[in-house]
Amino acid sequence: MKGLSDLAGMTRIDDVIEAMNEIVQWAKDNNSRLGYFAALYLGVTERIKEGVLRGEFEDNERMEKMDVIFAKRYLEAFYQYQAGKKASECWEAAFRPAEEHGLIVLQHLLLGMNAHITFDLGVAAAEAAPGDLLPSFKNDFDKINDVLASLVDKVDSEMGRITPIFRWVDAFLGNANERFTGFSMTIARTQAWKKAERLAFEEGESKQKVLEVFDEESARQAKLVSDPPGRITKLILAIIGLTEKSSIKGIIEILRDDDLKKA
Repeated sequence: MKGLSDLAGMTRIDDVIEAMNEIVQWAKDNNSRLGYFAALYLGVTERIKEGVLRGEFEDNERMEKMDVIFAKRYLEAFYQYQAGKKASECWEAAFRPAEEHGLIVLQHLLLGMNAHITFDLGVAAAEAAPGDLLPSFKNDFDKINDVLASLVDKVDSEMGRITPIFRWVDAFLGNANERFTGFSMTIARTQAWKKAERLAFEEGESKQKVLEVFDEESARQAKLVSDPPGRITKLILAIIGLTEKSSIKGIIEILRDDDLKKA
């Protein structure tokens, strides 16, 4: 499997897709829950690649650049964690629970989505279209957000395959993702653009300080996903956990389903 030293050579979407495929295979071979988000995110990256090839974006070359920057932020965090080095706070909060059997699959997925969307997405957008170029990127940013928004439906669908009881709970309570964990894709996407606007003109030490604040904000949200308040919520999550499929490899294979590419 690739590592930190290989990141510089990843310049195309195909490069990051290859790296993510390796992570998914490693997770299956090693029975690691780190493969849950990797499998889900791989489908997103493949969908964006197809959009670039079909010319769906206003600036497809820039979109590929942005998507590579975006994906490499996840890959860098993963490789840092695997190497025993400190990743960002929000990614540490996403990765650490994978070593324990305390969270349901939904929480693992939302922890990854939280770190990658509320923190990484805005950073990647500002790097792909810095300064005065950022406003011209808004339409394509909205299009990539449409792909990310489809994650919510995909997660609901796949959770129903991982544990049938989730369908009943979601149908009865509605918006189970937000109700159980407080994570809202709509809010996360809006925050990402605001963060891109904040970062677009930042450089050097000033930029680093802003990134640290954003990281801390995302890490605080991660705590709510991992340990949502309320006894009833905790009870429902525990019941869902008891009914989930026990095979980590099998769950990864469900999440690797390529239905998202057809969205």
